[in-house]
This record gives sequence, C-alpha cells and structure tokens, in this order.
Amino acid sequence: MIKPLFNHCTNLSTIVYDTIVPNENHTLNKNDIDNGGWLNTDFYDEYYDMDIKANNWLKKEVGFYPLFLSVGSSLYDYYMTGYGDNWTVATSRWYDKEAKKFCSERRKKGEFPNCVMFSFDDIDCVFMDHAWWVIVGYNNAVNGEETTDREKRGIFKYSWNRSNWFRMAKKSGGVQCVVPELDLRQAVRVWVRNKKTKKILEKMGFSNVFVKRILLEKY
Repeated sequence: MIKPLFNHCTNLSTIVYDTIVPNENHTLNKNDIDNGGWLNTDFYDEYYDMDIKANNWLKKEVGFYPLFLSVGSSLYDYYMTGYGDNWTVATSRWYDKEAKKFCSERRKKGEFPNCVMFSFDDIDCVFMDHAWWVIVGYNNAVNGEETTDREKRGIFKYSWNRSNWFRMAKKSGGVQCVVPELDLRQAVRVWVRNKKTKKILEKMGFSNVFVKRILLEKY
C-alpha cells in the first residue's frame, strides 16, 4: 500500500526554517485574520474561545497541545488543511429573508491569505477521524458536554493500527492527526500560491517548493 502524505498548512507569516510548536494561549493570529480576511473579525473572539476549549480537551486525551495535519493525497485531504483558502472568494453565505435572496461576504483584492502547505512522508502522531472529531468531540468540548467512551472510540479508533488509518485515508478520506511539534525542514513537498512566495521560502532554505493552485471546494 502506498503511504498517504501528512499535510499541514499555515500562513506565510508564521513560517520558520525550524520546528514549530503550537501556542496554547493563541492558536489563531488575529493580525493574520484581520489582514488576510479569511475570518470575519466580529466572530474572532467567539471562534478563538471555541478553538481553545476544543484543543484543551484534546490535550487531556492525547497528552499534548495539538498541531493538526490531514492524512491523504486527495483534494478533500488538502481542503482539510485550509490550503484552498488562498483562492476562496466568499468567506460566508446566508439567506436574507426580507430580500428573499442569498447573500455573501466576499474578499476583495489584497484580502486573501497566503497559505503554505507542507507535506511529509511519515509522521509519528495520534490519528483521528475528522468527522467524529468535528461533529462530536469539538462540539462537546465547546458546549461543555461530556464525550462518552463510545464517542472517543469513534474519534480515536483505539484498536486501529497505521494500516487501518492509511486504508481509510485512501478509500474514503477524512483522516487527520495531531502532533506536539512539527519540523518543517523535513517536508518532502511544499505548495505555495505564487512565485513570490516560492522565492521567499527557498531563500529561507526550503526545497521542493512548487507553485500549485487547487480546484476550489464546492458546497
């Protein structure tokens, strides 16, 4: 079986030619959000609190504060990282009952993020079922509800080995994993949105850097 890639995406401003470690007190950079426009700043404080609650719950379960990666080599796996945000125009969409039409908040020129995706051959990690995590684990943590043993088994699938997770990643996708830290220098492939970013990363010391645009996710 061909092993899937492990993928992590982050904003250019956060990248160092070294090992990165998640900050337990600040999982989102508000300046990046304001400048990048990928998240409505009115929602920032609420989103920040939700993110911290969920990650702290996960820390208790796995023994470290999590840094997330998607597992796989399909478009769906890349969407999970947020790499597609580089080209996503509409950041939110809602239905206006009075106007009887759908409305959207759209990015303008200069408001797009500059996300970089690092891919790795193999990672020592804790695997998770993405759907179980988002729908059950994350929401339970945010709402202060208990996650049952059965639900934890759905998230972590304790009896599975790496081959089981790789098989799921190849067959249906939806596999993610968490690590306490990540050495970006070990990436076997780096995708960037434009040639300018490619030159910046190569100057930092990164190799196998490619300008790559992916198809946008359809809703």
